[in-house]
Amino acid sequence: MSYGSSDILLAADGTGYQRSNTESESDTYQDSTANGTSTFSSYVTRTWTTSDHEVGVGSGGSADAETIDNLVNVSSQSTHSGTDTATLVQVTTSNSDTGSDSYSDTDINPTVSSSENDSLSGSDQWTDQVSGTGTNYPNLTWTASETYSGSGSGKDKYNDRDEDISTTTPDSSTTLYDDAVFTDTGTDKYQQSNNGTLSQSTVDGSLTQSDQHQDSDSGTENDSETDTGWEQWNGSEPDLSVVSSRDNFNDTVSDGSLYTDLDVGTSGTAGPGTDTLSSTSNDSVNFNTSDTSQVTDTLTNQYGTPTVSSITGTSGDQGTLGEIDTLGDIETISPTGADLGDAVNFDDKTNEQDTATDGLSIGVTTNGQVGVGENLNSTESIELTDNSSTTLIEDDPGTANLVGPDVDESDTATSTLTTGDTMQVTDTVNATDTTTLPNGSVITQQANGNDSDNISDTETDGDVKTETEDTVPGGSLQLVTNDDDHYNDQSNSTDSYTQSDSASVNIVTPVPTKPKGTGSYNIWTCPLFMNPKAWHLTGPKHEVYPKRTRRRILN
Repeated sequence: MSYGSSDILLAADGTGYQRSNTESESDTYQDSTANGTSTFSSYVTRTWTTSDHEVGVGSGGSADAETIDNLVNVSSQSTHSGTDTATLVQVTTSNSDTGSDSYSDTDINPTVSSSENDSLSGSDQWTDQVSGTGTNYPNLTWTASETYSGSGSGKDKYNDRDEDISTTTPDSSTTLYDDAVFTDTGTDKYQQSNNGTLSQSTVDGSLTQSDQHQDSDSGTENDSETDTGWEQWNGSEPDLSVVSSRDNFNDTVSDGSLYTDLDVGTSGTAGPGTDTLSSTSNDSVNFNTSDTSQVTDTLTNQYGTPTVSSITGTSGDQGTLGEIDTLGDIETISPTGADLGDAVNFDDKTNEQDTATDGLSIGVTTNGQVGVGENLNSTESIELTDNSSTTLIEDDPGTANLVGPDVDESDTATSTLTTGDTMQVTDTVNATDTTTLPNGSVITQQANGNDSDNISDTETDGDVKTETEDTVPGGSLQLVTNDDDHYNDQSNSTDSYTQSDSASVNIVTPVPTKPKGTGSYNIWTCPLFMNPKAWHLTGPKHEVYPKRTRRRILN
């Protein structure tokens, strides 16, 4: 016998649903008697299938499209047979179930300033089987046995992503832009299996049993958030200088984790059983933030020469934080189910790293005419940078034995902390000033400087600690604790300074050309390589001096 149903509702835009359901069942039974012996048997099968497909508008509005699919398949079989005589009744049974399901859900919602794309999917499979026999005797004794097994597995997966983009202009001089992205992904898997036997008899009073199982579960999850953008401002000051500022930022944070759990065990009447448990978790956080801001002021003088002043600041911080925890437990179990003891091992690890950077730069630049006959080409900057780092590593492995009230535990914890900081300050000047006088003389002044200071500090702190805890024999609650600490600390500092400065003045005065007999002029002379203060008046003259005599014409 089979039957089914379907339901379809679709709109012109494709939204709606399609659903179907199909079932079938078959039953067979036989019964006969001959020569005082009766036999019987029955056989039943059943299958069931259902599906669901939906397309519609999500909670985000008309642009939000959501699609859902579900599918389930199940089948079962059952047999039952037996024999009835004057001396015994014997029955045999068998049952099995098998099934699977799958599902998916997607949600997409794009808009002008944001987008959403989420998905969820998964599936499961399973099967179970049980078979057994039983015999009844006229003296009301009986024997029975059963064998069973089962298994199952499944997985789930999700992926969510949202993005928001905004651009605003609070006023005519300011523009803001921000782009934020959020993601969340994860998986989960499981698998399990078990099998065993059971038999019992009232004829001899025997009971035997055995069981085995193995279950595992694992999963991952990753979250991330990214935020990037900038802010721009343009304006002017009362002194007619043009000012602009911009701030750029980029921040990212991600958080990831994974876990695994395992359970394997055996038990039975043949002897002590064991149950082994193990688990591992791993969590990590990564972050990276950066920000750069700059303010620029441009002032133009009456000669059209701009002087540009700027201040630039930078900051950043990046690092990781990781934690790994492991735990193992082997439990011994008596045939009656009593706990005979546990052997435990564990380890906790931590790893942290962080690096921060800060910087500040101030600069002033002028290149052009600044006065009558005067030109200036000048650049000066002051820069400050500071970099710091931190690293922390911790580890704490240990073991523990638990037998009734007695506990023996020991562990060794180590910790190492390293910090460092480096700071640098630099001052750089390069300037050339050129002035041309009315008489044609050219005065050139130069100044150059490069000064720096570097400071560095590092420090390392180490710690090793061993600890044991034992209960007094007999299970007294009194604890005997032994601690052993070792420390190892180191530090180092350096400071270096360099300076390089120079300045010069150069004067070039043209020598007038006068024919002999046309007039007189004063001549200032100084022998070569002598101090300029040795200049002395030797004119008026009409003669030409030798090449190795320096001359200066004043009028």
